[in-house]
Amino acid sequence: ILQRMRTLSLQSANEINNTEEREKIADELTQLKDEIERISSSTEFNGKKLLDGTSSTIRLQVGASYGTNVSGTSNNNNEIEIQLVNTASIMASAGITTTSIGSMKAGGTTGTDAAKTMVSSLDAAL
Repeated sequence: ILQRMRTLSLQSANEINNTEEREKIADELTQLKDEIERISSSTEFNGKKLLDGTSSTIRLQVGASYGTNVSGTSNNNNEIEIQLVNTASIMASAGITTTSIGSMKAGGTTGTDAAKTMVSSLDAAL
C-alpha cells in the first residue's frame, strides 16, 4: 500500500497534472490511508489487537519446554518477544495525514511541493 502511495505521490509531483488530476490522485491516497488505518484497527490474534497501539509487547512460546535455553539468546524461557507498533501513530509522525494529502490537491507549485514532501515521507516510511 505504501509503495502505491509513493507512486501516486510521484505522479502528483509532475507539474503537467492539473488540479482535477491532483484531486483524483489525492482521493486515491486518502482511500489507501483509510485502508491502512482499517487494517491497523482490525488486525488481531486471539482477541489481542496487534497494530493499533493497545498492546505494546507480546511473548510467544516457541519451545516444547518452558525454562529451557534457546541457543544464541539471553532468553531462558523459549519465548520470542515481539514489540508491537501503533500504525496510525507511525503514519502521522511520517507526515502521512489527511491534511498533507489534501494539500496535494492545490494547483501550481503548492500542490507539487506537497506531493514532493509526501514522496519524502513515504520514502522514510518504506
